Amino acid sequence: MTDSSRPSRWLVASNRLPFGVKGTGENLKVSRSSGGLVTALNAARPPGLEAAWIGSAPEGLTENDWPRVRE
Repeated sequence: MTDSSRPSRWLVASNRLPFGVKGTGENLKVSRSSGGLVTALNAARPPGLEAAWIGSAPEGLTENDWPRVRE
């Protein structure tokens, strides 16, 4: 049974996504952003709550890089 007073998922819209990238191709390194919004929302998000983040991809990220980012 779910608690209808609590949201089942969050949709976050921001200028930036909650991660940063360094390098390209095989040298691509993805790391969680340490920005204030990311930190605050991660701390406030209840365990198990589904979240989707909409924002601008980091500069230099190509379509071919997305499969590695999703890992």
